[in-house]
Amino acid sequence: MISGVLAHLDRFLTEPALGNAYFPPLDLRMSVFRSGAHWALFFEEVTCDWQGSEVEVWLFAYGDCLARQGRLNDEDHRHPLQWPADRPPQDYHTGAWLLDREGFSVLVDGGRHDLRPTPADCAAAGVTFGAEQPGSGPGSLTATQAARLVCHLLGHPLFSPEPHLRSVLARHWAPVDGSPSEMGLLLQTREWRHPDLDIAEERPGDTECFRVLAACIETGDRSGWDRLDPGTFNTRWEQLPGYEVP
Repeated sequence: MISGVLAHLDRFLTEPALGNAYFPPLDLRMSVFRSGAHWALFFEEVTCDWQGSEVEVWLFAYGDCLARQGRLNDEDHRHPLQWPADRPPQDYHTGAWLLDREGFSVLVDGGRHDLRPTPADCAAAGVTFGAEQPGSGPGSLTATQAARLVCHLLGHPLFSPEPHLRSVLARHWAPVDGSPSEMGLLLQTREWRHPDLDIAEERPGDTECFRVLAACIETGDRSGWDRLDPGTFNTRWEQLPGYEVP
């Protein structure tokens, strides 16, 4: 029987905080696994160093079956987005941006995508441009903006496949009873009400969303989650800190 979920989250959940201006969140997802005896919660945060071109998917984990809580090891993170050798994002000698908002290319898990976003695509993805950026040509798009467009145009492809999450679960499995293979996927969503861990020092237990989530995990019944008001959620791109960063 599962109990004490909210107390566990109040004690351990410190990341993702969503307020890091140097690594702004570009896309977020939460996945919850449970069995009759144990539970685990994963947060995935797609981010990009605004001064560079490295796009990463950070993985944070919490649960009563995990030997490690919080941000996981580098080996657990994924780097699904790469840049083709023939179309690099920067001149690595001068540091000048080469990405063009009228067309750029990426590799997602090895598959190439040649993208030509329209102004409407940029607006729908929450991509805004700085006054100093040219309207087209090299330098008219940064890696952060390109990664946000990839998330939007390709249907949020940078998150982990379920087998990867399960392999991480098995790698950090702590209990002597039970097995990671017994854990079922209870909930997976890109929208929820995340606590303000930075400025307001809010804890999960201060939010209705996490109180309901904890009850769902303990009972295995997610109907309470389905009754939450989506208008209270704060993880959509237009609500994320730093979404306007060029």
